[in-house]
Amino acid sequence: MSEEVKTLTGQGKVIRSICRRILELNDQAPDQAAIAALKKLAAQLMGELPTRRGNPALGEARKTGVQKTLASRTAKRLEVKRALDELRAQGLYTNVQLAEALNTQTEIKPFRAEKWSPELVRAIDTYVEKDSEG
Repeated sequence: MSEEVKTLTGQGKVIRSICRRILELNDQAPDQAAIAALKKLAAQLMGELPTRRGNPALGEARKTGVQKTLASRTAKRLEVKRALDELRAQGLYTNVQLAEALNTQTEIKPFRAEKWSPELVRAIDTYVEKDSEG
């Protein structure tokens, strides 16, 4: 191998791993398990073995779950944004006033916190802006 290997790429890491294991082999009686592991790494590098492991159905289920979670968060953010717009129409403008009003005047609960804070109000505004842009 006269080419320089970029060790930060996926293939470079595999090559480094193979080289490290070759150096660890005993010269007189190489371990069969070590040779099998080297063959597997070499096959993976050559593209003969899939690099993805695990249960594909579980992976799809996770993707679906993540998509549903993101959709429900976006819907809840929009609901909170509508409530904030109504409160602003009533003359409440600071995040402190809005947080207090959300806690007392609405039934909307924050995602994880016990009650609304000015930081959460600001975050909702930021996330809704990002959601509408992307």
